[in-house]
Amino acid sequence: MPGLMGTIEEIFLKVIYQTFFDYFCLGKKFLVYNMVGRNIKSKYDRSFVGLGWTLLSPMMLAFIYYLVFKKVMHVQIDNYLAFILSGVLPWAFFSQCVMEGMDSIVGNAGLVSKIPLPLQVLTFVNAVTNLITLSASIPILIAVSLFQGVPFGWHTLMVVYFYLVLFLVAYGLALVLSIGLVFFRDLRHVMALIMQMWFFATPVVYSFEMVPEKYRAVIHLNPVADAVSGLHTIFTDGRMPGINAILLSGGWAVFFTLIGMAFMRRRFLGVLEKL
Repeated sequence: MPGLMGTIEEIFLKVIYQTFFDYFCLGKKFLVYNMVGRNIKSKYDRSFVGLGWTLLSPMMLAFIYYLVFKKVMHVQIDNYLAFILSGVLPWAFFSQCVMEGMDSIVGNAGLVSKIPLPLQVLTFVNAVTNLITLSASIPILIAVSLFQGVPFGWHTLMVVYFYLVLFLVAYGLALVLSIGLVFFRDLRHVMALIMQMWFFATPVVYSFEMVPEKYRAVIHLNPVADAVSGLHTIFTDGRMPGINAILLSGGWAVFFTLIGMAFMRRRFLGVLEKL
């Protein structure tokens, strides 16, 4: 009996490890590297501004929000330009990652029907490409925060943690939606509406403290709210985010990773026949 239990445990651990290995495409590093490079080159080929175009749109949107909420509506939030940028840029990454990732399988139907390719690679490559773009915004955020007098210290390293959280949530959700879109093409339009509502349900242009206390528990049910709030704390207040923001955002990252793994193992069956 002990020997049988040991064998079952060993098999279980191997399945978990293999699922984790496949989910993050660890066996396809060369393929991921080349596809990410191809994506970046195709996006910015013959472009003078290059990567800046991806950042320019959310930055202009952030500036408009700054004028509307700070100068017109007189929102009482210190360092509001840094506040807006540290919310809009991560949200732009998350939204783009989800919407583009959702279309990663359907949009590459011709490729996957000809080449034996793990389907999760397409979604993962899209998420990594957008993460590289998001990472390019860090110097901009730091520069704006320093300009507004926000102090920086070792807690600034938590930016990497919250960016990773947003990456894991976006990748897991996009993977599920990419499979769903194969069977339900209306999902693309439904998600476009949901993302618009999701933006205003996330403390991007307003602070967590502005939400009435009786509704704050509901905000925590938003998978990206605590990550965005944590980034606000770093770039606007210049201090370490609270333990609740760290743990809750990390919990959502783990949840969506597990959901993504489950769909990857069970729902890819029959996808190719539907393309």
